[in-house]
Amino acid sequence: MPDTVRRQYAQYDWELISHKPFSGTHVYRIDATPPLYLKYAPTPDSSDPGISPLAEARVLEWLHRNDVPSPDIIDYDNIDDHEYLVTQAAVGRPASADWPPADRLSVVDAVADFASGLHRIPTRHCPFDRRLKNTVPLAQEIAGLGEVDLDGLDRTRRGWTATRLVTELLATARQVGREEPAVCHGDYCLPNVLIDPDTFAVTAIVDVGRLGVADRYVDVALMTQSLTNTTLNPQFGAAYADRFMYRYGELPADQQRIELYRLLDEFF
Repeated sequence: MPDTVRRQYAQYDWELISHKPFSGTHVYRIDATPPLYLKYAPTPDSSDPGISPLAEARVLEWLHRNDVPSPDIIDYDNIDDHEYLVTQAAVGRPASADWPPADRLSVVDAVADFASGLHRIPTRHCPFDRRLKNTVPLAQEIAGLGEVDLDGLDRTRRGWTATRLVTELLATARQVGREEPAVCHGDYCLPNVLIDPDTFAVTAIVDVGRLGVADRYVDVALMTQSLTNTTLNPQFGAAYADRFMYRYGELPADQQRIELYRLLDEFF
C-alpha cells in the first residue's frame, strides 16, 4: 500500500475484509464516520476491467448518472503501478445476511425485481461490453496467464485443469449460440446486493467492476447459484432459487445458458 494512501486515512482503524491472491486485490474497511471501503490492487496484467479499481470507479460514475443505487465514490487514483478506489459504505443489509424466516421471500423478491429493472435499462446507454465476444477471449487470456483459481472451482468442476475449463467453455458457448443483451451486474450474488430491512428496497449494488452489456442469464445464473449454495447461504436453498426464477419471470429456465455462465464465472 503506497504511503500516500495510508497517510490519507492514518487516523482511522483499518480492517482487511478480503484478499484475492491471483489478482492481488485487497479490500479494507476503514472505520471512519461514516465507514469507508478501500479496494487496492496492482495494475492488472490481464485486460480484465473487472479487477481494476479504476475501471470500477468508472462503472460507479455511470451508475450514479443513471440513478442506479450504488456506493458513493470518495477517491480513486493510480500510484506506483497500483490502483485504488475509496467508497462510502452504502446503507442496507446484504441479501446474504441471516434474515428471519418471515423475511426471506421478500428478500428474494427484492433481488429478482431489481434484476428485472436493471435488465430493462437500454443497452445503448451502457458503454461497458461484457458479451461473449469479449469475455470468452478474456477467459482464455486469464487461463494463459495462470490466473484461474483452480482451488476455488465449484464442486462440480473440482480437479479440472485450466485447459479443460477453456475447452468446455468454448464448446458450451458454441452450443448455446445466442445472447439476450441486457445491462447486467456481472457478479450478481447475494453479498453484492444491499437491502433496506424495513422496506425491502434495494439500497445499493456493490462490487460492480464486471457490470456491462451481456446476456441477462449472466445475472440469472450467478444469483440462482448463490441462492442454492447452502454452505455460504444456509438460510436459503433450491426453493428460494425457484422463487427468484418465478418472480423474475423465467420459468422454465434455460439450463444450458445457466451452465455456460457459471462456467465462465470460474475464470473471474
